[in-house]
Order: sequence, then structure tokens, then C-alpha cells
Amino acid sequence: MRKKNVNTKSCMITGEVRSKNQTPLNPVKHTKQDELKNLALSVLAGSEYRMINNPELYQQLYRRRILEENCDFDLQPRLSAYGIFDISDIHPPSIEGRRLVFFARNSHNVPYKVTCDLTSRKMRYELLPYESSYPQEMQSK
Repeated sequence: MRKKNVNTKSCMITGEVRSKNQTPLNPVKHTKQDELKNLALSVLAGSEYRMINNPELYQQLYRRRILEENCDFDLQPRLSAYGIFDISDIHPPSIEGRRLVFFARNSHNVPYKVTCDLTSRKMRYELLPYESSYPQEMQSK
């Protein structure tokens, strides 16, 4: 039996991962969470933002980077130059009413909350709030 060519570009855009065990008779089952991730990835396709796929890992790496910058002032680029954001509310993609809500980061790893209206397809990118311990005078920058 001849294998069909797989369009790897569309797989990357949708975030679809093909399993070795996946065949037409044995498809990989996707959970609702997988479907929301795929929807979020397709919304971001071609943009400068990347979805935060693993909130716990992102939070861990973000905090570690901030601590490293506090110990090594020569470390560049400095993520803390953008402010220290409250990343505690980052969660996997979800549907809230008629909106898809997920979290993304730009090329500098600055976190954003992304809201996509599912009927109009309008996107809204919001910087996360600063941590309450971040100096008030720095929050207005």
C-alpha cells in the first residue's frame, strides 16, 4: 500500500502531531483541549506571537530567567527590562462565552493574553498585569 504525502506545513500550522500508530483505521483521538490548542495555533499562524503551550513550564522558565538577571547584570537581552509580569493566571486555551482565550509570547518572551472573538475573528492582545511587588513607578512605563 502506498503512503500518501503528508502536508507538513499544514500539520505545523495546526499543531497536529501524527503518531506512528495513526492509520486511517486507528486515528489518534483528540481531546477538547487539543482542539482548542489547534484553534489557537491556527489563529496565530503567520504572526509574531507564539502560543504558550505549557503554562507551567513557561512560568518556571520565566521566573528562572528573572532570577538569573538579578544575579548577572550583564545578561542580555533582559526580559526584566519590559517589567516583571504576573504570570500566575496563564492557563491552557479555553472558550469563554463566544471568545477563545489563550496566552502567547512575543519574540522577546513577553507574555500576552489573547482573546479572539469567534464570530467576528477580531483579536485582542493584552499585556499581562505587572506583579504587585514590581515598583509602582516602573509600572507606568
